[in-house]
Amino acid sequence: SPPLEILRCPSCGLQRQARFPADLRALYGEEYYTGQADYSYEDERRQEPYYGHVWRARLRTIRRHVRPPAAFLDVGCSFGGFVQAATSAGYTATGVDLSDYAVSEGRRRGRNLIHGDLTDVRGRYDVITAIEVLEHLPDPAETASRLFELLRPGGLVVLQTANFLGRQAIKAGADYHYYLPGHLFYY
Repeated sequence: SPPLEILRCPSCGLQRQARFPADLRALYGEEYYTGQADYSYEDERRQEPYYGHVWRARLRTIRRHVRPPAAFLDVGCSFGGFVQAATSAGYTATGVDLSDYAVSEGRRRGRNLIHGDLTDVRGRYDVITAIEVLEHLPDPAETASRLFELLRPGGLVVLQTANFLGRQAIKAGADYHYYLPGHLFYY
């Protein structure tokens, strides 16, 4: 892959790729999940018992703010492991993901998943999570606006992404492992 050209806002320091891929969905085919693409994801299906600990810990924190059976949306849900964990914890959980492959595989496992993006999601939710997702999306302001349109009053949005002001990122500089083709923004 050619090196990424990264732009940096002189005012706020937000970084982004100079050019976004023409077709984001094309990045997230089966090869992305199975390690056969230049840019790959760790296949969570192989590590579900480990991830289950992480998901349950995250749900314990969420539960302190919004209790089940609240409506729960996981954005960028991949195969829906976190959706399953939320369902098992008593939430009415749904996931959404761009990857037809991941959504199809998750549905085969009986998970309530939507193939598409936030424009394909209907209804309102008490909890919306976007874990390691914002960096993949081409319009952060539009994404934030849509998340809050989907959120019920008093609801909770949980966002997680890398911190480029953190020690690990600063120490690694341009070699930071988070500079990847599918990561469009660096917060």
